[in-house]
Amino acid sequence: MKYLLPSITLLIFLHTNANYADYDQLYDTGMEHLVAGTPYYVVPVRSDQGGGLFSYEANATCYAVQQSIDDLPSQAVIFNHHKSKDGDWLAASKDLNIRFEDLYCDSSSSSVLRVADYDEATGQHFVTVGGVEGYPGCGTIVNWFRIEKIVGEYSYKLVYCPSVCDLVNVTCRGVGVFGRGALPRLVLSDDHRDPLLVRFQKAHPCRYNKF
Repeated sequence: MKYLLPSITLLIFLHTNANYADYDQLYDTGMEHLVAGTPYYVVPVRSDQGGGLFSYEANATCYAVQQSIDDLPSQAVIFNHHKSKDGDWLAASKDLNIRFEDLYCDSSSSSVLRVADYDEATGQHFVTVGGVEGYPGCGTIVNWFRIEKIVGEYSYKLVYCPSVCDLVNVTCRGVGVFGRGALPRLVLSDDHRDPLLVRFQKAHPCRYNKF
């Protein structure tokens, strides 16, 4: 009997992750499965596209922002599907929440990413911080994103295409960057802006990312 527990643990692990057999699996830069509850740095595929992500407060709003150059430190994020447990494999094209591991904004008590209301001054839907994790439904539709795999390579794009509310007809849009100056903010991309192509680098404890 003393050899039974490891076998049962392995079977539970395999059964849990077999739930995503119909979806493409996701991998980090170390070629390990992308898993729920683990901090990752979101890094651009190309170094000339800037650096990683971080939270930045401006005008009482906490924005998800990309570092303008790849030498600057960034913040790790954590991905979770609804009801996923720490260590569960994450799957492509499936609704998930994204939250910063740490939060450096006074205007928000939540580190979950969300899509903000339309900004008339810029004509953009910015990705901001302050959403709700979990509770899929029409009331939380702005909090759900997806990771889509780029065919033929281990790179990905973040997409806003929630399926948590059948009452709303959502136009699926990639997540891109608005402004390539000192403060490039994440926005929903359109036909005139390509989505940001990224990879996921596992974060090291007690350390900022530097590429």
